[in-house]
Amino acid sequence: MPSGNGPDRLLALAYLHDIWTICSSCEKHLPTLIIEAMREWFFYALTSIGLVILVIFFQMGNPYYEEGIASWYGPGFHGNQTANGEIYDMYGISAAHKTLPFGTIVKVVDLETDKSVIVAINDRGPFIEGRIIDLSKGAAEKLGIVNKGITPVGLRILEWPPQD
Repeated sequence: MPSGNGPDRLLALAYLHDIWTICSSCEKHLPTLIIEAMREWFFYALTSIGLVILVIFFQMGNPYYEEGIASWYGPGFHGNQTANGEIYDMYGISAAHKTLPFGTIVKVVDLETDKSVIVAINDRGPFIEGRIIDLSKGAAEKLGIVNKGITPVGLRILEWPPQD
C-alpha cells in the first residue's frame, strides 16, 4: 500500500472501500454461491464416476482392441530400415501393424497360453490375410511362438503415441 497523504493514499482508500462494498454485498448471495458450487462439484463427480464405470464395462465386454492371428518376422528383414525409419532388430522387442500409429505401446496376449509381451509398433504389416500383427523374433520368443510360427492373440493398447 502506498504511504503518505497524497492522491495515492486516497486511491488506496477508494480501492479498500470498493472491496468492502463488494464483500458486504456477497453476504446476501453467499448461500446461493455455495449451492451453485456444490451443484457443479456434484455434477463433476457424477460425470467422473460415470466415465470410470463406462471404461470398466467396456473392458469387461471386450478387453481387446483387436483379436486375430499373430506371426513373427525377422531373417530377411534384420538390419533393414522399418517403415518408421528405425533399423529393424529381429532380436529386439517390436512389432508391425497395418494401421496403429508408430510408437503405440501394445500388450500382445496369446489367447491359447495367456502369455503376453509388450511391444512398440515401429513397422507396417503383416501382409498376409487374416494376420493382425507381426512380432519381432525377440517378442515371439517371449510369447513362446517361434517354433509354432503363428498364434491367436488379443491386442490391448497400453499407450498411444504423443500427438504432435
